[in-house]
Amino acid sequence: MRRVVITGMGITSPLGSTVKDAFERLKIYKNCVEHWEKLEEYERLNTSLGAFAKGFEIPEHFTRKVRRTMGNVALMAVVTAEEALRNSGLSGDKVITNGRTGVSYGSSTGSLDAILDFYSMCIDKEVKLLNSGSYIKMMPQTTAVNISLYF
Repeated sequence: MRRVVITGMGITSPLGSTVKDAFERLKIYKNCVEHWEKLEEYERLNTSLGAFAKGFEIPEHFTRKVRRTMGNVALMAVVTAEEALRNSGLSGDKVITNGRTGVSYGSSTGSLDAILDFYSMCIDKEVKLLNSGSYIKMMPQTTAVNISLYF
């Protein structure tokens, strides 16, 4: 069995969208949970609180072509992976692109917008919002797939 070593870090979370910001927020015990007025529209929903990833920006080098299979979940994952590789000094290293490096990235679901597009197809009986990247955006493994495709 081979050892695995964490050599770099990246983050996109309610604590911040950089490792430095997240650690600073942790040090001051700043709560990330806030009121989300939109949730008050739903009957019998017992909360209107949420924690949102703030400060996340799509890098300029993420062209439309690069983003075509990425919903928000995958975008955040790829940007975070890119930050971790940069942090580790492995960005651009041959070990990342040689076909012998795997990706393990956890996500419980794909991007909500893509899931809703498929739901709309089922309800409206019309394929109006789907395109060639819709399934990749929706699938639970969208994070690992998009990280693999990008690198």
